Amino acid sequence: MFDKPAVLCSEKIVSFLNDNFLEKALFTELAETEFPWEVDYPKFQRIREKLFHIENALRTQFPQREIACVITGSGAFWLMEETLAEYFRLAQEPLQTLRSTGPLDAWKLTTVEVAVTHLSNLRQLLMAVAHDMILLQFLQESLGNNHLIVMRQFENCEKYVRLLIDEIVRHSSDIVHASSEETILLERCRITQQMLEMDEVSEEELGYTLEELKRVEKVLEKRGGADRPAFRRRAQAAYNKMLASLRDSENAQLNRTSKWLMAFSLLGGAPVGFRGHAELCELERTGMRSIIASRELELGETAKGQEALKEADEAKTATARPMEEEIVNDQVESSEESSEISASDAEPRKLHKRHRMAFMSRRGR
Repeated sequence: MFDKPAVLCSEKIVSFLNDNFLEKALFTELAETEFPWEVDYPKFQRIREKLFHIENALRTQFPQREIACVITGSGAFWLMEETLAEYFRLAQEPLQTLRSTGPLDAWKLTTVEVAVTHLSNLRQLLMAVAHDMILLQFLQESLGNNHLIVMRQFENCEKYVRLLIDEIVRHSSDIVHASSEETILLERCRITQQMLEMDEVSEEELGYTLEELKRVEKVLEKRGGADRPAFRRRAQAAYNKMLASLRDSENAQLNRTSKWLMAFSLLGGAPVGFRGHAELCELERTGMRSIIASRELELGETAKGQEALKEADEAKTATARPMEEEIVNDQVESSEESSEISASDAEPRKLHKRHRMAFMSRRGR
């Protein structure tokens, strides 16, 4: 269920990580459970202790070497600089797709699919925020007087992730309700109807007609009691809650990567041994910014989403400054490159507005 990376997912990347890790720790090994909502504070502390043990051992064994930890929904994978370069190369294909088209439109996802994506994000976030605090210990001397301020910012990230976990516990009954076979089939039936009506897929490709789908919809409604107003209200409420939670976890992912880039800007750039981590943060910043910009366009702007995008752009600008200072007489070129990056970041916001109209139509059923 949670075997794919939370951001830049492709089968090639999953296979590469499993074949080339220097060290790895699966979420189930770290958390002693498969489910993020079962991670209480003592378990979270043990996650941090296990991650510290691995990180400290590797940095002791390989001092002054670039070591970075790629964290996905399934676990943490430590890579050396040689394998990191190949990872970044593999990540370019899904990243470019994400930047040009954005993520799969939310209206094409069933409630369970939204919930699974959110839960995978939470698994990734639990490991990531635990690992963040470990790296900050190693960077304490480099950060100097800024260490306490940066530490508190990441502590706030950790607290927010805990709140998202608590929220999932409160919504557990809705997830169970949305997981029934009848509900999943009914949602998929309605989504497919929308896709047919919007000419995103043809009847020939599907092998059945729109009218046949509508007849199936009526059968499913009667079988599962979905024709009752109370069922519809609960199903819609569950979907809305899960979608809002997903957007929150995506915002949290972008916020923590932005904070890392800002922290490295205070140092004039990432120090030796942490440059791979800085590249990972920029990769995730770019990917998550595309996702959130797309959500804001499709589903409507939110205060949290706009703030996350603003911080991501400020982090990018702050990171660029130390680089510009190192390059003599290259201010114009740096400015042009920054403009290109900004334009590329904004590409997902040009997605067709009809996607949001389709989502609203689905909500009104």
